[in-house]
Amino acid sequence: MASKAKHRWLTWLLLCVALLVFARMARTAELSQVLALFKARGPILALSVLPYLLVLWFDAAGWGSLLSTLGRRVGAREVFWVRTSTEALHRSLPAGAVAAEAIKPYLLRVRAGVPIAETTASLAMSKVLTIATQSLYIAVASLVAFHLIGASIFTWLSLGSALLLALLSLLAALVMGHGAVAERLYRVIHRIPVDRLRNWLEEKERSFLETDQHSTELFRAQKRRLAVSALWLLGAWACESLDSWISLRLLGVSASYVNVLCFESLVSLIRSLAFFLPGALGVQDLSYLTFLKTFHVADDANVLMAFVILKRAKEVFWIATGFVGLLMLQRSRRSPPELIEASQRENSPKWSFGVCHGDSGERR
Repeated sequence: MASKAKHRWLTWLLLCVALLVFARMARTAELSQVLALFKARGPILALSVLPYLLVLWFDAAGWGSLLSTLGRRVGAREVFWVRTSTEALHRSLPAGAVAAEAIKPYLLRVRAGVPIAETTASLAMSKVLTIATQSLYIAVASLVAFHLIGASIFTWLSLGSALLLALLSLLAALVMGHGAVAERLYRVIHRIPVDRLRNWLEEKERSFLETDQHSTELFRAQKRRLAVSALWLLGAWACESLDSWISLRLLGVSASYVNVLCFESLVSLIRSLAFFLPGALGVQDLSYLTFLKTFHVADDANVLMAFVILKRAKEVFWIATGFVGLLMLQRSRRSPPELIEASQRENSPKWSFGVCHGDSGERR
């Protein structure tokens, strides 16, 4: 309890510091001028929520292609709704990314009858590919940044981060391919002297072993299949830059996509590192204010503040959409046996994220 309380206080302290620094940088903006800008741009600003739809779809498509590699037929809509529903937890809670990943196996079992072991293995491989594609995304942005603003602390940090992420993804892939990761984790947790926890683990031992089996299967799958998933995930990163670029254009800022790519890749990394804050509150906003000036995208304080507010408004929209999705998933809930039986009922070919499967729901 004491450690939890310290963690909570540390989170609040960091949040307050970030917000104070952000407020200090944003004090030059005039709220009346920001509101006037929103009014002048009009209802067209509502279109700013659409690009993030592509981010969610591409991310879900990458995950869905991994499930198809395991021989599990899951419709694009089911995977997309699970991904969108967990976005609410990801964006609204401290360490929301952890909570979102934890609930995905349960939601996909409820929605499509996919066994938790298969979902867990696919999510692990998805994270490896996400880190790998993010390293490529940041590396490309770093090279562009060197051309635009020359060698600076931002460009060198960006390039160094890309190399670090590449090494991290390689290490994670080697660990995953070695196998027995979940089994080792099971043995470690099983030593904890808590009878209730030990009894629960004994019931779940088979799931741990199956997760290792599926993880190894994914690692040894045809590289073409993994490449398809990686391309989807790389597309999701590119769409994040597209999201910010369109928001700037809607606000009347004539920025090029490559300029936005340079700073958005860095913001994505900073946002990931600030996972302990809900929505990286304060940290993300401060990063945008800094990078928009650094990369000569916008200098007017009112435009900068309008952009930050617009980004947060879109997040609120997708958080609300995600919670609606969670409610819909719970209302349509059926028992796991019914869902699994339904997923294996059809034997006809079915297309899912661009891959055709002629088998039934059985594993290959």
